[in-house]
Amino acid sequence: MAKAVVTQPAPHWRVMAMLAGENPQELMWNPITSELEMPTVSQANLDIVVADYDDITPAPTSWLTTPDLSTVSGTPSRYWKVDTGAIVVMLQAEKDTVDASILHAFKEKMDKLIDLKINDSIHNGPGFEWPPASGNFFSMSANAQTKWIGAMLLKDFMTTQDAYPLTVPTIDDHTFYDIVDAAELANVYYTVSGTIKELVAAGTTAKQNVENATTIPAAQTAADAYLTP
Repeated sequence: MAKAVVTQPAPHWRVMAMLAGENPQELMWNPITSELEMPTVSQANLDIVVADYDDITPAPTSWLTTPDLSTVSGTPSRYWKVDTGAIVVMLQAEKDTVDASILHAFKEKMDKLIDLKINDSIHNGPGFEWPPASGNFFSMSANAQTKWIGAMLLKDFMTTQDAYPLTVPTIDDHTFYDIVDAAELANVYYTVSGTIKELVAAGTTAKQNVENATTIPAAQTAADAYLTP
């Protein structure tokens, strides 16, 4: 029984695990968690898979048969590379490139989480308060925003149609509030847009802090400051 390792340049290792009696399984190296994504394989937290194979004649050219791993012992596999048929440790400049790529991928992941929270805060959050300090909160969902924009566009026309007061429900639909005229409707609309602007600005600041981080722990801390209630 021979041993084989399938490699591509780190940090994006691709591994074909040839398990007895099974079809090849492609495993993807996750540079953020430093683990292999193995949906049907029980092992985890490995730097790289060394798999048995049988009846592979000839072996794929990308396979290194019984490679010598002694030269990379103790070095994270993201810093391994294949050089003239051997697995060796990267040069420092190559390690720096790998680290930069991993950090960039992590920042992108944090940015997506921040975007999700911005969206959730706007559409599913407590809403905006009107009048100020009244305890009345109104929805800023996508549907509600469409209605506020429509009302704002028609605010003067509604005056001519004697449409005021305009009665609107609070976010819980248990209380109703009368907007008395076009001037108040405009102020309500400005409150909606101002609240949304503040929520977006808070998320944007968090993303800037993540971008300014020079390490993954620092980027995580910057993201957590916004993401953690």
